[in-house]
Amino acid sequence: MPLEKGSSKETVSKNIATERESGKPEDQAVAIGMSEARESAKKEKRPLPEWLKEPRRERAQRAQAMSKEKEYDKTVNEGGEGYNPHRVQREQKEHEEMRKAPRDEGDILRDLRRVDNSIARESGTYDPNRVKALRDELNQYRANEESLFTEKWSPEVTKQRREAWNTWVRNHGGKISTSEIEKQEKAQGFSVKDLRRAAAYMDAKEK
Repeated sequence: MPLEKGSSKETVSKNIATERESGKPEDQAVAIGMSEARESAKKEKRPLPEWLKEPRRERAQRAQAMSKEKEYDKTVNEGGEGYNPHRVQREQKEHEEMRKAPRDEGDILRDLRRVDNSIARESGTYDPNRVKALRDELNQYRANEESLFTEKWSPEVTKQRREAWNTWVRNHGGKISTSEIEKQEKAQGFSVKDLRRAAAYMDAKEK
């Protein structure tokens, strides 16, 4: 089953679950989920969330920990994948890092779905104050995210980038493949998705 694209904690959790259900060991499932999120953020030209960043020192520590895991499996578990204290320690650390990560839109929506549904209403557990608090948090998050985006994509920047992109498209000629678009996005330092969003904001203001 293909993994979902994105770098939110919700997407990472889903991808880890997908890999786990496919038979992957827990540590491998977590590693794949985190790696996919890093790649998605890179392709979308989005800043990597702090909880996904891995400093050189931590990479070295993780590599050392995984080396100990393999040695333990080889010598104690006879090459199998039984209980391994080194693996447990590393997995606990990775999951703790995910829990410490700042809440994003996916986190808020997930909590909102849990408390604002027909089951909660029918069972009498519906809490309007909790629902309102989550909706307020969601609106505030989106407002902050939009403010940061429009600050980065001023009308002048948007016009320049739109002209640069359109010039590339005109000069290219013919059908443009996905790989060519991704390559050009990397070269110009922004994604088509963000360009379209910024252009929509700018056009709406100019009307």
